[in-house]
Order: sequence, then C-alpha cells, then structure tokens
Amino acid sequence: MHTTKESAISLNLKKNKILLIESVFSKNISLSVQLTDSPPYLIRKIEWEKNGGDFSEFEAIEPLVSLKQSLNLALKALPFDFPDDYLDFSSLSPKEITVLHALKSVPCGKTVSYQELAQIAGLTPSHARFIGNVMAKNPFLLLFPCHRVIQKNGSLGNYSGGGQEIKKILLEIERRK
Repeated sequence: MHTTKESAISLNLKKNKILLIESVFSKNISLSVQLTDSPPYLIRKIEWEKNGGDFSEFEAIEPLVSLKQSLNLALKALPFDFPDDYLDFSSLSPKEITVLHALKSVPCGKTVSYQELAQIAGLTPSHARFIGNVMAKNPFLLLFPCHRVIQKNGSLGNYSGGGQEIKKILLEIERRK
C-alpha cells in the first residue's frame, strides 16, 4: 500500500502572477499547474510568503528533491531531466507518450511548430492537430515543455498551463540563457 503525500510550489512571475505547481504523490507523481492572481488559500503544506518563490516548505521526498532542483534549473533556462519511473503515463496512449518524449529533444530556448514536432515524433506534418491535443492534455508541464510548441505562423497558440501569458513568460525565461 502506498501512502499519498501532497506538496506545492509557488513561484512569483511578472505582473503579480503566481505559477502554482501542486503535486500529489502516491506510487507515481501527478502534477497540476495553474496561473493565479493571488496566493491560493486552499494550498496544503506550503505557507505563502510575501516575497514568494521560496521552496523552503517543499517536502523533501527522494523524487521531490530532484523535482525541486529540476524546476529551479528550468526557471533559470537550463535543461533538466526527470526520471520517467516516477511519472504516471496511464492516461496517455503509446503514441502520445512518443510525442512527449520527442518534445524533450527541443532545446531550451527554442520552439517548434506542431507540424515540426509531428515529424520529430516520426509522424507526418498532417498530425499537427493530434500534436496539439497531446500538448493540451500533457500531464507533466515543464517536465515535457509543451510551451516550446507554437503555431506554424509563429504565433504562440494555446497553453494549458495558464494560457498564452504564461507560455510567453516561460519562453522569455528560457531565451535569457
């Protein structure tokens, strides 16, 4: 029997926005990412600090230590890797998992179109809509950086981790490297 542990990370972003990453840990990791205007009051096991972005309340379970380090690195626009062994892919088809793994090959600070990602994943460019659907249901935002996938015409497109604003911020952070 596995015990369940919950943790949360909150990061201050531009324009008084907060990126909240909640994690539920049982056998595997489940991540929830949301963009909010104020510190959520329902967050368990983390006390919001006015100066924000403090990871001191982050619960130190073995995989969480790596996740904490990975997220810190991600926000400093450095590439990172997190072992798939801790991730629950059960909601995804093998083809969708292949797409997410192909996405990891897109370098930090770079972007690809939905059509280009389809080709990287061994599919045809006509699978662009499928790629968009995979990005929309990506359960591991930041670990599989779907914010790096943009429309063919160069516009940002959607982002399930908080909309275009958060997508733009994440790309800006990565490009500062």
